Amino acid sequence: MSDAPHPHFDAIPAFDMPAPTSAPTAAPLPATFAAPPQAAAIPAPEAAFASIPAPTAAPVAAPAPETSVTALAPVAAKVDEPADTEEKATRSRSGKRNPERAAIRRVAAKLEQLRVAEPAHLELLSTALGVANTPVELTVAVMAGNRTALAALNDTVALSQPMDPYDGIISATALGRARIRGVWSVLNEFGAVQGNLPASDIAAGGAIAKAAGNISQDNLDEITAVLALAKK
Repeated sequence: MSDAPHPHFDAIPAFDMPAPTSAPTAAPLPATFAAPPQAAAIPAPEAAFASIPAPTAAPVAAPAPETSVTALAPVAAKVDEPADTEEKATRSRSGKRNPERAAIRRVAAKLEQLRVAEPAHLELLSTALGVANTPVELTVAVMAGNRTALAALNDTVALSQPMDPYDGIISATALGRARIRGVWSVLNEFGAVQGNLPASDIAAGGAIAKAAGNISQDNLDEITAVLALAKK
C-alpha cells in the first residue's frame, strides 16, 4: 500500500471547531426543592445500650421451714381426742341436770331455814299462806310461788305507816273484801283485833286501818322477818 494521499481525503473540507468554553453555571434550585435538613446523628451502639438498666437478680425465695416432731405434736393431740370428747359429753349431760339440782338445793335450803325459824314467825307465815304450820307444807307453799298470799303482810305494813285517819280508811277500803280479810287475819295474830270481820266494807276498812296504825314496832319487825322467810 502506497503512502500517497488518498484522493478522496483531499476533497473533504476542513471544519473549524470552536474552542471549548467553560460549563454553564446551573441556576439555584427553588426553595421547594431545597436540600433536606441534615438528619440527627445516630448515637453509637455503645451509647444506646448504656441507657438500658442492668437486669437485677430475681429474689431468692426463703427455704420452707422444716417441720419438726415438736410442731406436729398439737396435730397428734387433735387426732387423739376420744377421751376429751367423752369428757365434754359427760360435762354436757351433767350441765343439763344442773338446773334440776340447783332447784332441789334451793328447796332443801328453804326447808332447813324453816326448821330453825322462830315458832311465832312460822305461825304468822302459815296464817298468811293458808297452809298447815309444818316445815314441809310451808316449804312447798313458799317454793310454789304463791305471792298473792303474802299480800296480807305487805298490806298490813303499808297501813301501819303514819297517815290521816280518813286517808287510812279510804286506802283500807280500796283493798277490797278479800284483802281486807287477809289483813284482819294478820292483825288477829297480834291481838290487834278481836271477833269477826265487820260485814260492811267501810266499817271493816276503818277497823283494820285503825288497828294497823296502832301495832308496835316489834310486830312490824316480826312481819319483816316472816316476809324474809317467804322468799324463795
